[in-house]
Amino acid sequence: MSLLDEKRSSYSVELSVETGEPITDKIFPPTPVYEKITKFIAKDVVKPQLFSCVEIMRLVCMEKFKREAEGIGLKGIKFTPIDERYVYDPWAGW
Repeated sequence: MSLLDEKRSSYSVELSVETGEPITDKIFPPTPVYEKITKFIAKDVVKPQLFSCVEIMRLVCMEKFKREAEGIGLKGIKFTPIDERYVYDPWAGW
């Protein structure tokens, strides 16, 4: 599911070395491949409780799912808020 509100967010996309054009995700066209997202604002749409976010290629959940998972003591999951401090940078640490 596409979650990023491109008009309100700040991001850069990967560009093809050969053409200089934005690279499109082969699995989820026409979604671009994001180089970095420094301000992630979610679209105002109905979202399932748990889904795969195509922009960051990660499972994303809603607050209700998080509360219920924590309430039953679910292990092995780290919850990271997607808020004003969230940055998606797949190249960080390389």
